[in-house]
Amino acid sequence: MKDDYELVQTQSCGANFSGEHDITFIRRHTNLTNTVNVDGVQFSANVVWKRSSTTKLVDNTFQYAVSRYMAQYGHVAKFRVTGYTTAKLANAPETLEEYDAIALQSMYKVDTQTDRNDWCMILTHELGSEVKDERLNVLDYLCPARIHGFFCFQTPGLPTPHLLQSEDADTIKEMARMDNTMYVVVRTHRHFLNWEQLEKEFILPIQLGDLDECTYIFPVSRIVNPLYVFEDHGQQNGTPNPSFFATLPARYSSFYLDYKLNPQLIPGEGGLSQKCEEYAK
Repeated sequence: MKDDYELVQTQSCGANFSGEHDITFIRRHTNLTNTVNVDGVQFSANVVWKRSSTTKLVDNTFQYAVSRYMAQYGHVAKFRVTGYTTAKLANAPETLEEYDAIALQSMYKVDTQTDRNDWCMILTHELGSEVKDERLNVLDYLCPARIHGFFCFQTPGLPTPHLLQSEDADTIKEMARMDNTMYVVVRTHRHFLNWEQLEKEFILPIQLGDLDECTYIFPVSRIVNPLYVFEDHGQQNGTPNPSFFATLPARYSSFYLDYKLNPQLIPGEGGLSQKCEEYAK
């Protein structure tokens, strides 16, 4: 209308979740069907899917991780979580370029029917430490991770990872604390891997770590960026810790070329790793 108004482009960077289902975990003392047995504590899982008339299966690693986490607190006999199979999350700002301004979000999905588990780069610092900064050191604690589901706790008084950072389990139970944090269950690579390594190699072999030692429950805010990973089809079937290959995202291929054309670049100078380092400061 030729008035003095400025068009401002806005885009929400909040998280959107779908594939909602409620899971009630009940502690059992006998072997039953659909039972997870962790350290001598058994939980049977009752799943109710929302807006779905077909039968779906919950990711086994997801159920195992949640049950195993709660098994260490023997006084927990019954608890409920709300799970999600799909999340639309904002990409970490330090990994974005100017030409990424439109694609500020990425979709992550888990589908048991098609055997699909998306991957991401995630910050893998132990939640129970005295350090309360979620981001911590971006370069040292970055790791490829396979996603197995998203969820939030629905039962008050549970010793959740977030609440345990500030209070002990007995206080949380007594005060019936409620945790509204959205979590993700991931199984990670055996070792830390930073962006600089991907920038210089472009494709790197990775191997999932031990199920008990490398399966974590983290806040979704720990997810840094999506990662394209494909399976190593040369491995034997039934491998307990399967191997994969991780690739540098296509929009960051120029950083790989930077290192190839300018081999004099020293670690931490040039490329995406430099962007992350500046952001961390």
